[in-house]
Parts: sequence; C-alpha cells; structure tokens
Amino acid sequence: QMGPGPMNCGPLRPHGPIRGPGPRPHLMGSGPAGQRQMGPPPPPPSGFPSGLRPVSPDSSIEDFKKKNPPSQKKRHQLKRRREELEAKDKELQEKIAHQMELITQQKKNEKDKEAKQNTLDELAMLGIDESDLAAQRV
Repeated sequence: QMGPGPMNCGPLRPHGPIRGPGPRPHLMGSGPAGQRQMGPPPPPPSGFPSGLRPVSPDSSIEDFKKKNPPSQKKRHQLKRRREELEAKDKELQEKIAHQMELITQQKKNEKDKEAKQNTLDELAMLGIDESDLAAQRV
C-alpha cells in the first residue's frame, strides 16, 4: 500500500517535451532527414578475382586433407583434443539430463500446487478458506 504523496510511476510521470515520430535532423547527422536507404555495397578490394571466391563444400576440404595429411604431432594433438571434447560432451549430456529431471520434477510440483490451489479456490467459492480447514484438522 502506498502512502499519500506523489506517485512517480505509470504514464503520468513528468517528461521533457514529447517529440513525435517526425524527422529529428539533429539526430541524423548532416544528411537530409528521411533518406535511410543504404547505398550500393562498396566494390570488393582489388586483388581478388571479381566477386567472391566460390567456396565448394566439403569436397575441397577432403582434397586438402588428402594432399596434406596432418603431421604425427598434429595428429596426436587432434586426437587429444577430440577426446577432451568428447569427455566434455558426455559431461554436458549428463548435466542436461539432470536439468531435464529437475524440470520435470518442478513441473510435477507446480501441477500439484496448481491442483491444490484449484481445490482451495473451489472451497473458497463455497465460503471455506484454509484457516477453516486447519481448524477442522485439529
């Protein structure tokens, strides 16, 4: 409950001058207000063949791997990295499973609570509240 005194909430809070959706040239930089279309994209830097280089999907990667097999050391690093990632993945899977269990438990609790609340609401409509129930239980 709020006491008397001014309430500074809600839409009646004092504002500065309210500006409508009209153009605000002081916020637009020096350009004329209203023109917000983007210009054409800048040309690609010279040195590239015209346009973007075509990237063919995985086939080129496979070719590259065939031509340049990883060195022994690199292979070992990759293997270690993969094992780390798989371990982490497993850990995350377990965490997710745990979270899912928690969530289902929470949902069940909420359903129970809701059912109880509905019962209380129905009793309230009949003019019985929780204190009456407590009195009856004793």
